[in-house]
Amino acid sequence: MKATDILRSEHTIILNVLGALERIAKNQRDSGDLEVTSAGEALEFLQNFADRCHHAKEEGQFFPALAAHGLPVKVGPLAVMVADHDRGRALLACMAKALAGASTQDPSTAADFGIAAQSYVDLMRDHIDKENDVLFPMGDEMLSDADQTALVEGFERMEHEDMGAGAHERFLDLAEKLCSRYGIDLAPAAVAAACCGHHSPCKP
Repeated sequence: MKATDILRSEHTIILNVLGALERIAKNQRDSGDLEVTSAGEALEFLQNFADRCHHAKEEGQFFPALAAHGLPVKVGPLAVMVADHDRGRALLACMAKALAGASTQDPSTAADFGIAAQSYVDLMRDHIDKENDVLFPMGDEMLSDADQTALVEGFERMEHEDMGAGAHERFLDLAEKLCSRYGIDLAPAAVAAACCGHHSPCKP
């Protein structure tokens, strides 16, 4: 398995949770109320699985590997991807702030969560398309088999050392629960393995 295969598989899981988040945001717009428990679970997944793990793999290992092969850092695809990550983190912070207010029965913050959540969904869907369709094919052309293997090993070390034992399985289970709750079609067979070999529950 190549490093880009792992990143693509993680994208599929993230897209499923984005679908659940979008439905949480729609329900908020329609009813005026925020489903606080589900919103918190989606936010926990996105802060940890999507950002703390997936984006950290890209920024800490995958992007530097491409830079080492000559891809510019300050301009072009890498600069755009990092800017998207930063914008996503700002929106996650907005959601966290709004969720804290909603949990104290401040009605105005429920709408704030829904707005930030939909903005995050739109941003990340576009971001994932750019990586899947442009950056990852570039990486597959630029990186040797040895480079890909070294990245996979680095991903696995990061998962176990930075995220902790059992963290990925817990977040994959959380993704499955959210998908089931909101009627999201679970990930296709292509994501049978994700996170350096952890079995994904998001399957047909």
